[in-house]
Amino acid sequence: MRNTKSGLVKMIAFILAFAVILPFMPADTAKAVTTAKSTVEEKVIQLLGYEANTVEFDRGIISIKAHSGSQYVTYKKVSHNKVCFIGKKKGRRYIEVMTGDHKVTKCYVRVDTNLYIGKGHLRDVCTSKNIASISAPDKDFLNIIKYDGSKRDFSIELWDKVGTANVLVRYTDGTSNKIKVTTKSHKHSWIRVADKKKTVPVFKKTIVKKAVMTWPDGSDASYFYSGRLDSPYSNWKIITWCQKHCKVCNGKRATQPDPQGRCAGTVTCKIKKVEKWVKTGTKTKVISSHVQCKYCGELRDKKGE
Repeated sequence: MRNTKSGLVKMIAFILAFAVILPFMPADTAKAVTTAKSTVEEKVIQLLGYEANTVEFDRGIISIKAHSGSQYVTYKKVSHNKVCFIGKKKGRRYIEVMTGDHKVTKCYVRVDTNLYIGKGHLRDVCTSKNIASISAPDKDFLNIIKYDGSKRDFSIELWDKVGTANVLVRYTDGTSNKIKVTTKSHKHSWIRVADKKKTVPVFKKTIVKKAVMTWPDGSDASYFYSGRLDSPYSNWKIITWCQKHCKVCNGKRATQPDPQGRCAGTVTCKIKKVEKWVKTGTKTKVISSHVQCKYCGELRDKKGE
């Protein structure tokens, strides 16, 4: 018992001491002590048509949150710290990957067969389909490296020249991709790309007709409404109500007489015009976005936005 009390006293003393020194600590230090710091990183990923690009992260992956755009890009977790992004058709998809160090990587994934690359560079490509053939007519501009034993891997090797050339990739399922390779310098053309979207309803204030049914004393009698403005009274509801509650119509046979002695036949109905918000459709609302070059995909410095 003495040891338990001693331990409790020490714990209380530690908490009180920490509460006293916390206001005197530097703001950054105090924040680090009280909250787990999370960092955000941005990553641009281009998929050349049916390319399957595996990205490795520094730590183990905790969660993957993918937003709209599954018709353009799909993904699969291939190991504890690797994700494979797979291109389907031209378009974009925003995917967030959180790792064990609480870092969130914003992956701006786009499928585009226009490749802007520096001269003399090498671009490795792994496809999601088996390759039937690869052709590149301009041998003086680039070279295609094929790997023995692989049906899905190749590399585009650029010579030290400025220009444009096409690479045609045919797949065994009959589909194909034409990759346009450009080493010419270009002026960035900035566009804003939506990352997160949501569909919200659109309402419009309009005038509608409404059946207002009341008892003789003005109290609500909407129970007897049929749901139709052209014939507002529900005869079935009136008859069944009177059978149970109306002494006028049913006398002593009313099993649950109405305390006020009312008869459903005295209910009146007035058609009134009222204002009402009516749903007319839906619209897409952008929650977050970023700015990047529509040609090469480079992100714009936030300071320049």
